[in-house]
Amino acid sequence: MTSLPPHDPAAHASRSVPATVAVPVLAAVLLFALAPAPLVHADVTISPYRLFGGPVASISSVRTSDTTTELYAATTSPNVLFRAIVGETEPLPVFSPWIQVAGLVAGTGQRQAHHLTVLPDTDPRCIFVGVGDGIHYGSENAFSRLADGETEFAASDPFAIDAAGRLFVAAAGTLHRGTVSSDCAVSFAAPIATGLTAIVDVKVGRDASVASTSTYVYLQERLEPPRLARSTDPVEAVAEGTTFVSLAIGDAGGRALFSHFAVDSEGVVWMSGSGDNGNLWVQHTGDWQSWTPQDTGVAGSGGPIFAFPGPGDAATDRLYTSVARSLDGGASWGRVCGDSWETPPRGSAYAADALTSTLLYLSSGQGMATSTSAGARCRDHDEGMSAVRTWQMFTNAAAVGAYPAKSIGWASSSSGVWKTMTLDAAEPDWGVPLFPRGDLQLYWGLAVSEADPVNDAFVGTTSLYATTDGGTSWNVLLSAGDHGFGSTAVVGAIALDATYSAGTAVYAGLSDPAEERAGGFLVTCDGGESWTQVSLANAVPGPDADIADIVLVEESPGVTVTYVSADLVTSGARGPLPVANGLYRITDDCASAPSTWAVVPLLATPHAVNDLVVDAGNTLYAAASRQDGTPVLYRGTTTGLVEVPLDGLFPAGSLIRALTAGDRPDGTCPGLVLYAAVGLNIFYRDLDETCATPAESWTYYVTASKGGAINKLLWDALVTMVDVGLYRVSGPPPGAPHSLIGGMGLAAALGGLAAGRLRRRLRCPKTRNLSR
Repeated sequence: MTSLPPHDPAAHASRSVPATVAVPVLAAVLLFALAPAPLVHADVTISPYRLFGGPVASISSVRTSDTTTELYAATTSPNVLFRAIVGETEPLPVFSPWIQVAGLVAGTGQRQAHHLTVLPDTDPRCIFVGVGDGIHYGSENAFSRLADGETEFAASDPFAIDAAGRLFVAAAGTLHRGTVSSDCAVSFAAPIATGLTAIVDVKVGRDASVASTSTYVYLQERLEPPRLARSTDPVEAVAEGTTFVSLAIGDAGGRALFSHFAVDSEGVVWMSGSGDNGNLWVQHTGDWQSWTPQDTGVAGSGGPIFAFPGPGDAATDRLYTSVARSLDGGASWGRVCGDSWETPPRGSAYAADALTSTLLYLSSGQGMATSTSAGARCRDHDEGMSAVRTWQMFTNAAAVGAYPAKSIGWASSSSGVWKTMTLDAAEPDWGVPLFPRGDLQLYWGLAVSEADPVNDAFVGTTSLYATTDGGTSWNVLLSAGDHGFGSTAVVGAIALDATYSAGTAVYAGLSDPAEERAGGFLVTCDGGESWTQVSLANAVPGPDADIADIVLVEESPGVTVTYVSADLVTSGARGPLPVANGLYRITDDCASAPSTWAVVPLLATPHAVNDLVVDAGNTLYAAASRQDGTPVLYRGTTTGLVEVPLDGLFPAGSLIRALTAGDRPDGTCPGLVLYAAVGLNIFYRDLDETCATPAESWTYYVTASKGGAINKLLWDALVTMVDVGLYRVSGPPPGAPHSLIGGMGLAAALGGLAAGRLRRRLRCPKTRNLSR
């Protein structure tokens, strides 16, 4: 996708808002715990909004004095890298506010971090992080992209640095070796290509392959199952011509599949893997070929393994992986955090405090957790440092009991399901995220009952979960695997009737982010007791089409029509897939006896239809792209679909990622103005004074300043979701007082969300004709 450049007022002068229309003041809200200086673009103000969480990819702790340490966290949020000072550690660690390390902002694309190493004894502090378009290194405000001559490394190329400053990077079957000086300069020696001929695609161990006390350099072969290779020379002597020997891992009698390794302070190699009865481990022995298997007895899948020296001069190491831990070098195992966690440990990052031997930092569902008991008990660190990527959001349109309108909020995200009952407060209390599966799956689709938004909610991951008690407990209503879909299929679109009550219709759209198979559209008329697949592209049930959105429209009194949009995926890992038309109209529903689910394709050729929205006049809009990537926008009428002119604003190959319908920036034409997002830019199609005739051209509105792209637009007022969180745009009528979100809270500003015009959730507007 090609994003438009930042707004140039001169370039857009012909599309500017008339002088008689007040330029809106924007109160943008970032799901981000920091409080940087407001970002200003003309009359646009972006201010932070607190909702914590986001995957932490790597953590590093370095000593700064006899009483303080610096803690660095690299995240998979595009904000990437954060630093805090840790002072007192008893009874609980005291953190300074997190500060974003700003030197990585420019020139790093999406900037999602893969791996982080912070060297302890350098001035300035030397930081290496795989992020965005490569491996970047330097000090806090001056970073360069790491390269060995003509070879520029990818962000995912693994690297390791030992305490002596020896640097190793594996890329394309070659091992690059260098030295890091105290001023962060890097000098490379000749790379090692000989001796690696049997290792086509290698990686330096992500976790501890070049430990400070390790004797050799270890490489992991990306095979199924993976293998290890060890240098024949000691780490200090590894040079051009060094050879590597392959270390067959084995499969521990077929009970486990091993995938990650670490080297402890004694030079013992540990492999982690998953088996039927928990996490299985193997310990490398002295002959470099024999492995001793261990069953940790802790249920959970295998993940990266980490090894830390024990406190003081203790000979035994602490070992951590995914959900298991050992404090005695593998002699006994227990569960990370025991049963005390607020949110589950993510198992992707661990770090021991550089001063306090029992203080452990680890990634969790809320971003980061801390343990003062070496992982026996944990608590979330609620100050947050990375944004939650939110997929869906809900707030109640009308008052429910003691809860006024816009006070109940739900959100599905990359870090659990979030709920607040104080969304209208200046500082809403989101609590801790909910995990219906009990683990750290991505939670995609979301639908909440307008009849009982306190208790009745649905959320989708690889299964569809429902709660009737506000999230205390969850039931599985639908499992993708039970209906012939792949193990990577997710429920990303959920719709409910506006009058939903227990036991009635639920609509579920499945898609497969891994593109192994297609998804499908399923319906239950009895609250999940039984499901029917409504075939779209295929004549028979089974993998059918990746569903992007579902909306229900009451086109005439008592007659509700379902519109389903689909992505254009023609082939996957398992071969060719059904070619979806892109947009379908389904005229029957659960009220039919029996339900026939008559499906009518609305497009003559296959399209990818990204988003659907229905405006206040009951007009359906569909954001799509043709097979050649050309963006196109369709409008539903009583006779079918017509194409909406795009006025050349959108570059070829770009996507209209999101739509919403709302008011004019001056507050007029409520719910009738169409807004579209391309990249980080938002445009709207203005209407005449009667709010009846659309303008021929589009008007530029605003550019979001962060995130790779706007993934979703919501109204009321304009809310944009980007990769780093949530922003809000408010435009009061001319002369009206204006309040920023930072002073009034999100929900207080969300007046008129009208049944929640949310992507992938139902909106049942008043009865009008599809005529605009």
